[in-house]
Amino acid sequence: MVDAYFKNEGGQVLRDDWFPIGDVAIIDVDSYMQITKRSKDVIKSCGKWISSIDLKNIVMAHPAL
Repeated sequence: MVDAYFKNEGGQVLRDDWFPIGDVAIIDVDSYMQITKRSKDVIKSCGKWISSIDLKNIVMAHPAL
């Protein structure tokens, strides 16, 4: 169970025994979890909101793909 961020930084992270990361996932019969989508179309990183659609488009435009 996740009860703190990496190196115990960030304080209390659980809400009602859940780790609220904003992702939607499924857990199969073998207890494997697959993250399928985000509940919101934005990701907060370093205090800034980033559009997940913009991020996906940037990644897909990379010449190595």
